[in-house]
Amino acid sequence: TSDLADKGVRNLTATGYYSFASVDIVHDSSWRGTQFVVGNDTLPQAVRIYRDAGRGPKLRITVEERALNVMRLGVLADNEFGAQFSLGYANESIFGTGVEFSLKGGLGPFSRYASATLSDPRLFTAFTTFLLQGYTGYKDIKSYDIHNDIPNGAINTTITGVVREFNDYGFRLRFGGEVGRTVALNAEVRIEGWHANSINSTGSQPVSPPMRNNAFRGELVIDSRDDAAYPHEGTFIKGYYEIGTRSFGGDLGYTKIFGQMDMAIPLSGLHTLIPSAAIGVADKTLPRWEQFSLGGINSFYGLNEYEKRGHQMVRGSLTYQIGIPYGILFPTFVSVRYDLGATWLAPEQIKFEAFVHGIGAQIGFKTPIGLARFAIGENFSFAHSDKKPLLMNTLRFYFSIGGNL
Repeated sequence: TSDLADKGVRNLTATGYYSFASVDIVHDSSWRGTQFVVGNDTLPQAVRIYRDAGRGPKLRITVEERALNVMRLGVLADNEFGAQFSLGYANESIFGTGVEFSLKGGLGPFSRYASATLSDPRLFTAFTTFLLQGYTGYKDIKSYDIHNDIPNGAINTTITGVVREFNDYGFRLRFGGEVGRTVALNAEVRIEGWHANSINSTGSQPVSPPMRNNAFRGELVIDSRDDAAYPHEGTFIKGYYEIGTRSFGGDLGYTKIFGQMDMAIPLSGLHTLIPSAAIGVADKTLPRWEQFSLGGINSFYGLNEYEKRGHQMVRGSLTYQIGIPYGILFPTFVSVRYDLGATWLAPEQIKFEAFVHGIGAQIGFKTPIGLARFAIGENFSFAHSDKKPLLMNTLRFYFSIGGNL
């Protein structure tokens, strides 16, 4: 069937060996079809059916091997970090072995990064994967002060500063295994150097001194979605357990646990319901650059990206999505999402009153240059007040165009 053929094409390209795959049906002009031959005898089975063995329509699978040397350019513009330009070079099959080496870099007004990666989607066997990566960069994160103005029924959010979080250096070693391109189990070791400075009009002031972070992570990912950006069916589950250790020269010790589950439930050919839930828990020693966060077009409507950060995080959402195959030249998706969540810096601060709500709508286009998404969202919460029980924030407009490497 066409659904199975489409799934097969996705699985072929997901192996990492091919950049393109297609399936079509080829007609055999010499095939005479099914012949019914009627005999002259009086036996009960006087009609015999003959078929040409080995003839008939053929299923043809066409694949294109990945190019050995590839240069890529990327441009991503969004409301949080402005325009970001990225450049990448990759040898996607060193000496025809399937091992990939890549160099990537990105430059923007509020973030920069560079990385070198050596990876193999088939180390030793078809089950195991391998990745070795070195990286560096920084990102400017705004700090927010959120105040509930109950007499006026408002939530006031002000930017109190900008902190530049420097990833001075980083090395990642990952071994993993994949089952049917759906389930991935990974073990990861990271060695990183971090520090943070406050950026203001008078210059740069230290916020966190240089620290070395040695971390170990075990991760499980199950992804059966038919589309990562706008799924119509399938399930996404991600969970990991991470520890930072002071062994081997590390300066930090912490424990971090995260779990997420998204489920795409098709209501019809174009309508989809997507419930989602996520929870993150860590101890008090978690450094600022490892904290959980809420906000942004993908995370929480009505909040800026990184507006809420903490050592504990809870988030739930419900999305109603409508797909329009070729509404405006490109496949178009319209969705409405309701969000509920909160973050806390300490476990004893966890209270139901801290939960905030968000609601918003989005329209997205799958264009040749990447996803183009536009959304508007509002953040609100409830207060113990008879006159102003509903507290409203200001509307947030979000956009994201293009893609980053």
